[in-house]
Amino acid sequence: MKEEPLPQTHKLADLLSCLPENPFEDLRDNILLLDRFYIPTRYPDALPGGLREGLPKEEDAEEAIGVAKAIFEKAKKVIGF
Repeated sequence: MKEEPLPQTHKLADLLSCLPENPFEDLRDNILLLDRFYIPTRYPDALPGGLREGLPKEEDAEEAIGVAKAIFEKAKKVIGF
């Protein structure tokens, strides 16, 4: 049986869908939040109006950092670190 190649993407939602068991399901909505900010923060001129509110604000960055920390802590538990 031939394995499907992993998608070449930065979308965390797409990457999570490749996992046979998703240990991050409880963080799914938070992970989608990070996806929402990827393109406008990496390429601010790429998609005008990519975020309805414009570029992310400081509060958005703080929330995203909190989400990233929660994901990191969960990942450490999953791999037994």
